[in-house]
Amino acid sequence: MRLTTREKRLSLIMIIFIAAWVSYALLVKPARARLETLQRVIPEKASLLQDLKTKSREYLALSQSLNTLQKQIASQPPDFNLLSYLESLTNKLRLTDNVVTMQPQTQPLADVYNETIVILELKDITLKQLIDLLSRLSSASAPLRVRNLNLDKDPASPQLLDTTIHISHLTLK
Repeated sequence: MRLTTREKRLSLIMIIFIAAWVSYALLVKPARARLETLQRVIPEKASLLQDLKTKSREYLALSQSLNTLQKQIASQPPDFNLLSYLESLTNKLRLTDNVVTMQPQTQPLADVYNETIVILELKDITLKQLIDLLSRLSSASAPLRVRNLNLDKDPASPQLLDTTIHISHLTLK
């Protein structure tokens, strides 16, 4: 069977058209779909990467803080007692008459630490006395932390304060 020149041209055009269509369907279209997917996903992943970097920096900062605290706890005097320290401090600052209560509480933290919290309630103290007390607490030989500080003005005398301080101290078990 002999094909005419016109039929040969038509067949060649059909083969080229089919080859182009198959190339587009098998190569170009999937590649474009993949590029669209990547253009959509890359910004999301970049945002997640930035979040991960931020969390990593926060983790490193917390880890360094924890290491510093562990070193402070390990290097504190072994015979340090928070309640005794607070009693001697209130004596030095002449606040003994102002102490209403001094309640110690001890609770375990994890398997390694004990936390001692002393609730110190003071009545009729001046702002200067409170600042002196807080500065002495921050410069103690052991790492102390003021967890809670409540101030109330004394209704009878506005320059005096009634104060409740929660002071925390960590020790090794």
